[in-house]
Amino acid sequence: MPKQISYASNRLRCFTHITMSFIFGFKLSICSESRGSSA
Repeated sequence: MPKQISYASNRLRCFTHITMSFIFGFKLSICSESRGSSA
């Protein structure tokens, strides 16, 4: 596997991981906020 391809796939995987954690963190913060206000 050429270095460029593995480098691109690593960057893509890292970008996907960051995006997923950002989206999940955003959803979790909204859920905890709505739950905390009612509790």
